[in-house]
Amino acid sequence: MNEKSDVFSFGVVLLEVIIGKPAISRSRTENVHLCDQVGSMLGSADIRGNVYKRLGDRFEAGSAWKIAEIALACASESSSQRPTMSQVVMELKRVFLGEWQIEIAMGIL
Repeated sequence: MNEKSDVFSFGVVLLEVIIGKPAISRSRTENVHLCDQVGSMLGSADIRGNVYKRLGDRFEAGSAWKIAEIALACASESSSQRPTMSQVVMELKRVFLGEWQIEIAMGIL
């Protein structure tokens, strides 16, 4: 185990939170990893239809998209292609700071 293993695990947990499904879905014929499902989802450009239903409309689609991309980068099969945890934190801060700026501009905050 090393930092890149922790980054992978964080990415999987982040995907579970965003999508609201377990890391591995089991059926009678196969096991499907959440990373594969999210990769297909991003390819079909359907983030709203796949984000955890309990969130309802309380999320910004662009932010959910970016967070899913960050999570998939963390869960890359190749550890050399995964970001460091510092890079992940920096990217997540950018996403949330961008949301706050939009809310401030709209007078929500």
